[in-house]
Amino acid sequence: MRAFAVFCPVFFAVPTWLPISLGQHDAEDARKLYAKGVDVLATNVDMSITFFSKAIAIDNKFTAAYVKRGDAFWRKREFSKALKDVKTALALDPRNAEAFQVRGNVLFDQGHDEAALRDFNTSIALNPKDPETYNYRGTLFDLKNEPDKAIADYTRCLALNKNHINALTNRGQAFVQKGQFERGLQDFARAIEINPKAPRPYAVRGQAFFEKKGDRKSALADLTMAIKLNPKDPFPYLDRSAIYMFEKKWAEAVADYSKVIQLEPGKPENYKNRALALEAWHKWDQAIQDLSTAIRLAPKDKESLLRRGLLYQRQKEYGKAVADYSKAVDLDPSYRDAYFWRASCYELLGDNAKANRDKEMVKKLQK
Repeated sequence: MRAFAVFCPVFFAVPTWLPISLGQHDAEDARKLYAKGVDVLATNVDMSITFFSKAIAIDNKFTAAYVKRGDAFWRKREFSKALKDVKTALALDPRNAEAFQVRGNVLFDQGHDEAALRDFNTSIALNPKDPETYNYRGTLFDLKNEPDKAIADYTRCLALNKNHINALTNRGQAFVQKGQFERGLQDFARAIEINPKAPRPYAVRGQAFFEKKGDRKSALADLTMAIKLNPKDPFPYLDRSAIYMFEKKWAEAVADYSKVIQLEPGKPENYKNRALALEAWHKWDQAIQDLSTAIRLAPKDKESLLRRGLLYQRQKEYGKAVADYSKAVDLDPSYRDAYFWRASCYELLGDNAKANRDKEMVKKLQK
């Protein structure tokens, strides 16, 4: 998955001076700060950056601190800062396996899959006993639709760390995608057995129950547990809202979409999703408001313009509907649906000449 929560950064500038000599106490202080950063990396990324930066301020040749701070910046999706730290680390130690791993993660999230794969391969060649790199490379193979390679890497990870929850969850998901549902369930169950408070195994299993088996009851139970354990992850809300939509529970779906918007207010697709639920619930004005927000965030989204036009037309606001259809046509002159519905509006407005022109375009685009 290429998405991570973003928090406000806390960053201390690294001085450019190079110490003439590093005393024993200074080196010990740097190591202590580094250790503190490692301890909180998984739970408080901003604080970990503070500790790593302080360690680097004491010892600007502290390779491991650059690598870990790069890891922290990657988790915050501050990719340029992560790459800068990795570059410094590799200049200090060109055979640092973890630095290649971190750079592979950054490149992967940037969509540079082949470059990421090269870095993961290098990291594994330098340190074949690090389970994490196998898990990361397995994720890459998953997204390349190479499930057998993915499963092999997750299995290698688990051979090195049998309690690796993410690898178990990822392998379970890969088995499900291959059609081996029961085998996938075994991995999910094992992950939950190891840590019943880890939210991701519940979330992924819940998604599998709904999408692969149509088992809405089990899916809702798992997704609700995932939300309870981590209410700041938008994905279980999205999956649960899809079930509510299927069950025509519009109020519940709107509530989940609203939570997603609260967590990710800058994503237009979240407003489009909630608009679907509001429209199904016959809350036309609220649906229009959401589509208007989606259009503001993504002005070139012809689908949102068409959908808002349809809602305006439903409310007999034909002028507004025509304006939206026309904007959609301006964005895509081959957008057949926009011509079709604009012709319908022109007829309702009594402008048969324009209606006929649009009908001719619909016929032309059908060919």
